[in-house]
Amino acid sequence: MKKRKSNNQSRSKTQAKRPNLVKLETFIRLQLALSRRDILALVEQHEVLINGRVAHSLIEEVHPHTDTVVVSGKTLRPHVPEYEYYKYHKPKGIISTLSDPESRWNLGDIVQNISTPVFPVGRLDRKTSGLMLFTNDGDLANAVMHPAFSLEKRYRVTVNFPITKATLDRLKSGFILEDGPVQFTHIEKLDPKIVEVSLTEGRNHIVRRAFAHLGLDVVKLKRLAIGPVLLGTLAEGAYQKLNKAELFNLKSKLSL
Repeated sequence: MKKRKSNNQSRSKTQAKRPNLVKLETFIRLQLALSRRDILALVEQHEVLINGRVAHSLIEEVHPHTDTVVVSGKTLRPHVPEYEYYKYHKPKGIISTLSDPESRWNLGDIVQNISTPVFPVGRLDRKTSGLMLFTNDGDLANAVMHPAFSLEKRYRVTVNFPITKATLDRLKSGFILEDGPVQFTHIEKLDPKIVEVSLTEGRNHIVRRAFAHLGLDVVKLKRLAIGPVLLGTLAEGAYQKLNKAELFNLKSKLSL
């Protein structure tokens, strides 16, 4: 007898794949190229309307083709530019936001050089380098980040002490952190202090916290892959459009 999915699983999958909806912040930024801080100020001042009602949050969702969004009396065209997809080699030290109140180096400094307004998909912490994706496709961005799709991310981890067989065994068997279990899907030791690991979760600082749980400090962390998209030889600080094969494989993996 075929096992039925739980209501929660079905609901999560449905929410992750609601077609064509984008967050209000993303929609406004694609039309006006404003910073997150500027958009938040407009919302707090009740200057943003969705279908005639006052918007109260940046994470409200709108349909770009059917909803009417008015900002400071100006109706934005319910239109999203042609979708574009980039991979980016994030250097250590850059903040994964589009603006920063302290004027620190952030991703807004990078995406402003791309002709079509795009936004980063997910985050890497300031100390972590490696692969990130930029796009203006809200559906794909939501799917990449949503746990229901179980998209694997691969990291190269350098720690402060040699990794013992006992530590490898613990990594392979999995363990529980304060916010839930951790289970790596792939582990490969490259050097006494270097391993490559893969996992499908995106909880905050999960790789660093996992190794700290085993008594090791991560001194260098680099993301090498997001699903079938590889960092490859892309130079640090550089970005480039996904090629047809990369985009096809990514969408296929996400069933988009």
